[in-house]
Amino acid sequence: IAQTRIILNQHQSEKLTQARDNLKKLLETYPDDAQLWSEYGNILSSLKNYDAAIEAYHKSLDLLKDDEKSNWSIVYALAVTYDQNGNREAKNICSKRLI
Repeated sequence: IAQTRIILNQHQSEKLTQARDNLKKLLETYPDDAQLWSEYGNILSSLKNYDAAIEAYHKSLDLLKDDEKSNWSIVYALAVTYDQNGNREAKNICSKRLI
């Protein structure tokens, strides 16, 4: 999707608020896209909106097929966000999934 590429470029160029808003609109059209939810979590985490980022990562993991549940990059991002949010216990649980 070309729109996704534009949003990722906005994220990389620090236009985080614009990227967040555009991705939120895209998620209204594609609510079952696990990768979009993961990217949304990344942007929210960059904006220090940790609670919303955690929700987005969980939504992404919920949408993945069972054989993709071990997607380490999403689990890792979730663990880091829990840590940034001060929830060490949840961070440790996520970290164990990575081992």
